[in-house]
Amino acid sequence: MKERAELDITRQIAAIRSLQLDRSRNEGQRLAKAFDEAKALEIAASDELSARLDAMRCMIASSDGFSPALVANWDAEIASGRVALTRATERAQASARDIDLHRAAFAQDHRRAELADELTHRASRSYRRACDEQRTDMIEGLFRACGEQQ
Repeated sequence: MKERAELDITRQIAAIRSLQLDRSRNEGQRLAKAFDEAKALEIAASDELSARLDAMRCMIASSDGFSPALVANWDAEIASGRVALTRATERAQASARDIDLHRAAFAQDHRRAELADELTHRASRSYRRACDEQRTDMIEGLFRACGEQQ
């Protein structure tokens, strides 16, 4: 029966699309977690840089003179903090871009899964109609056979 084969195929396709959607959903969760971690690192780097700058300001306010070595050390420390913040910011931005790209792929996977479900529903209705027609034909055939025998 052609309708039964179509129903089986559409069910298999719908099952595959459902698995693809689950995989896409899991990938989205992984990307969201990576974004959260990148954002937390960015905040930590920003806080650390602010703390270094505040400590430097306090020392400047409480002291009259500084050795060139101390000034060079502060300069290197601030530069290191800025580099760490820049890297953390870039990582967070890259993670946000990954999420945006995945959002489009997830939407496409979702549409495909919905379409597969819709096709399965149509094939199921078609199969039920074909079964009903077959039963009707069988009943009509039995009626005719009974009428012909009498």
